Amino acid sequence: MISRKVAVFAIILPLCIPLLTTGIDIIQGPDFPQGISIEPPEEHDRVSDAVLMIVLDGLPAYVMDDPDYMPSLASWTDYGAKAVVSTSEITLTGPCTKEMSTGIHASPIDAMRNWAVTYDGKDDAYHYALERNMSVAFTGFYVWTNLFTDERFVHETVYDAGFSDIYIADDKIISNVEDWIITQEHDLMIAHLGGTDHAGHMFGTKAEKYKDKMRHLDAQLNSIRNSLPSGWTLLITADHGMSESGGHAISTGDLAMKVNLLMYGEGVETGATAEISQRDIASIPLTLLDLPFPISADSIIPLDLFDFNDSLKQDLEQWNWEAQRERQAWLEENGYPFSELDEVIDWSKLPELTQQPSTLDILTSFIPLLGLAFITYNNRDDEKVVQDNTIPIVAVSVGFCALIWVHYMWFYEIDLVVWTTKWIRKMVGIFSVMIVTGAIFYMVFINNHKERKWTPNLPTWSPYLLIAAVLWQPDSRLSPSMLIFGISLVAYLVKFAGKQKNKLNSYVFLIIVLLPLWTIINYYIGLIINLSIYELTGIDFFYKFWQQIIMTFTTQNLLPAIILATLGSFVADRIFFKENNFEWLKLAVPIYCVIGLHYIGNSWVDRVILIWIAFVVTQMVMTRIKHPMSIDSPFRAKWSELFAKNSFKPKSYG
Repeated sequence: MISRKVAVFAIILPLCIPLLTTGIDIIQGPDFPQGISIEPPEEHDRVSDAVLMIVLDGLPAYVMDDPDYMPSLASWTDYGAKAVVSTSEITLTGPCTKEMSTGIHASPIDAMRNWAVTYDGKDDAYHYALERNMSVAFTGFYVWTNLFTDERFVHETVYDAGFSDIYIADDKIISNVEDWIITQEHDLMIAHLGGTDHAGHMFGTKAEKYKDKMRHLDAQLNSIRNSLPSGWTLLITADHGMSESGGHAISTGDLAMKVNLLMYGEGVETGATAEISQRDIASIPLTLLDLPFPISADSIIPLDLFDFNDSLKQDLEQWNWEAQRERQAWLEENGYPFSELDEVIDWSKLPELTQQPSTLDILTSFIPLLGLAFITYNNRDDEKVVQDNTIPIVAVSVGFCALIWVHYMWFYEIDLVVWTTKWIRKMVGIFSVMIVTGAIFYMVFINNHKERKWTPNLPTWSPYLLIAAVLWQPDSRLSPSMLIFGISLVAYLVKFAGKQKNKLNSYVFLIIVLLPLWTIINYYIGLIINLSIYELTGIDFFYKFWQQIIMTFTTQNLLPAIILATLGSFVADRIFFKENNFEWLKLAVPIYCVIGLHYIGNSWVDRVILIWIAFVVTQMVMTRIKHPMSIDSPFRAKWSELFAKNSFKPKSYG
């Protein structure tokens, strides 16, 4: 048998190889051309005096189209143009904002960063406008600050107070837009409102509170349209949509991927409609402000929405096509998927993907499996080569990997009558992981050796197969694994908790395990019967359960916060000290102080907290070095614990 150190290296080292190949590509994202653009046609002049784009976070097309929610926006084609927009598949704010502003495909790392999304390019309407001595201004969500960092940009960032801030921050942003309209000092302006997204997450799109927010916003937007200066162009869109229950993320579906683009003002064809990609929005300011077309942008100008004559439209389309031809040439030169484009315009020839797994990526994905095979072979029992449960675990894991391999190599784009691509991915990503996890946890917690009752009937190397399965499947969902883990622990605790002297440990642990499962349980109930627990019971607290808990126990809600601190301190004291006295108050008092100071919340309180933190840090160091002037903590908590309690100030949700 091999040693533990050898086994660890046999696991870690093979995993590092894919991380150094595929992993680096994922972290960096696909490269894109920089510093290359095509000048606009000579006969094309600047169309608009100023372009104002308002981005409504998380506002789906079906809400914009509903006159009961937004009567002004629903009738937009009476005075402007409208396009149905297919967003990035990564229906998150950062990736979608990046696509609409730059025309560059979002990458997996953009999804991981989301609100902290970055962009190091200079080829877009915003940077080009700066180079033409135009004024470019942003207000609202700080994601635009992360994307456009040049100090010449005007950033009037407005920070909201969390999910419960549905009106205040948005009203401030609208006020900034109204000031822009009055002063008329900027050429290109972006306003990004987050209250629409918060309202959807908090209440769902069917709730009356959500409708109230939309009607309020609709009136504000209609007022902006009516006050738009002559020669300006107004664009209203959303970064992504949202399901009726208030969800959006990868694989959420069409409701999250369909938004509207509404255009009004100079250069816009009243009553025009179109279907476009979110990346196409990046071409609109270029067209309106007569800016160069960057070959980094995978954008098609939605010419049907513009009030241009046929000759100008042909010239603009040819300009757009030349930029795409240059882009395809660059993609070919740099080893990315490309199409050979000739002078005849045919937009259907453009490739949908800009990045795909290479041969090296596929080959290196096998290396971790070889390391696992090495451990499996060398860690066998000398007396009994095939241990109990070895064959079924290997069969399940290898079968799982084979299924994923076949799915991703040949049937990723399968589309049958009922089982669409999305549902196949969901099924493979969820249920297969549940089966593998369930089998392993069953053997760990339930099926024990008869001779050695408390020894799990499981080969020591088998958990590595679970790791391999999870790493192998890009669409893996850890939450189903947690569901199986929770169910196994429930069964285990029900069976053995009664035999333990301190039942409090088991019950607290059980509650901690069950609470994170709430969202998962609610999801599966909704998947099966198409109704959430909130809809079944009519209890408001069950909607967006975790947001409700956060809002309930924030320091702004003084009494619930103190009650929670009291219960937590009491239970923690009983678990760790097991003494039936009032010493637990020594644990609760410093927490009470933190809650009280946060509740007061002013600059003088902050100074008091900073002084206290400095004292605590000093005592941490003095206690560590055993300085004679060190003081024992008067509370039932270490100085390091007191430092953590006082240093963490939770974000306000109220």
